[in-house]
Amino acid sequence: MNTIKLALCCAIILILFSINNLQAQSLHRFYEGGKAGYKDKNEVTIIDAQYDQGSKFHEGMAIVVIKKNRGFINSNGEVAIPLMYEDVSQFSNGIAAAKLNGKYGYINQKGHWVVKPKYDEAYPVYNQRARVKVDGLYGFINPKGLETIQITYKNARDFAHGLAPVKIDSYWHYINAKNKKVFTAQYDDAYSFTDIKNAMVKIKNDFYRIDLEGKIIEKIELKKED
Repeated sequence: MNTIKLALCCAIILILFSINNLQAQSLHRFYEGGKAGYKDKNEVTIIDAQYDQGSKFHEGMAIVVIKKNRGFINSNGEVAIPLMYEDVSQFSNGIAAAKLNGKYGYINQKGHWVVKPKYDEAYPVYNQRARVKVDGLYGFINPKGLETIQITYKNARDFAHGLAPVKIDSYWHYINAKNKKVFTAQYDDAYSFTDIKNAMVKIKNDFYRIDLEGKIIEKIELKKED
């Protein structure tokens, strides 16, 4: 009997979450008198135009700005996280980068610090990893805030399809989530993999597309300006 009650409670919670998420997705931003607000799909104003800037909703939250202060609202128009930050990112995997007193950390959707501010730069979670920078070097954390890849790289770009480009000395390489190099090749520049599972790399003065195995697909012919 208790098992049935527990299952029913879980189902109700899931339904309520889904309804709230659908409502958030249906809201869209509008501007009036230089201020941002939000309307539903029927063009009914849900949140009056009162913010200097506003983002799209993501994971049920939207970034809003008044003067230089940033925070988050939920789909009901409530200020879910106070406008007290110097900079914030969209939520991804339940956390968002937030800057306070010149340093970045990560907060959850209750506004609690998952990682207290200590980074010079911090980016959203992609592929279960977020890129961070301290003292000129880059590494990665997971959604729980643990530094899973040590902050040792001269530069880095985001993970995609389980791989990330990182700069070691003068060249770029690709690593996996275990911080292991996956290709023998080294590049003069390298970018994150795209949705179609290829990435652009630079070798000397030429650009190429590679696949997830590091094989060159094609040379990219750049258009010359007249």
